[in-house]
Amino acid sequence: MATKIGELPSSLTHANFSALLETVPVNPFDYPAHWTCKTWLKDALKLLVQKEFIQYSNIDGLVDEVQSVALPLKEKYESSNEKCKISVATSFN
Repeated sequence: MATKIGELPSSLTHANFSALLETVPVNPFDYPAHWTCKTWLKDALKLLVQKEFIQYSNIDGLVDEVQSVALPLKEKYESSNEKCKISVATSFN
């Protein structure tokens, strides 16, 4: 399942996009103890909106949609010996 949330400019390289996402803190000290990867996803999406790479106003709704797809997969793979890989796809011109 994929949801298109924006279009990256052709001038943006994969390396530059990765570097941009690396600026989003992972478990920063200024967050409460309940920081999760969902928090990182929201912060990353907000950064992409701020930089005008995506035009998506309902970040919370998008994160909830991702979680509704990911949780059943997590439960499926936690109860088996299979490996699960979830990735974020980006395409560059």
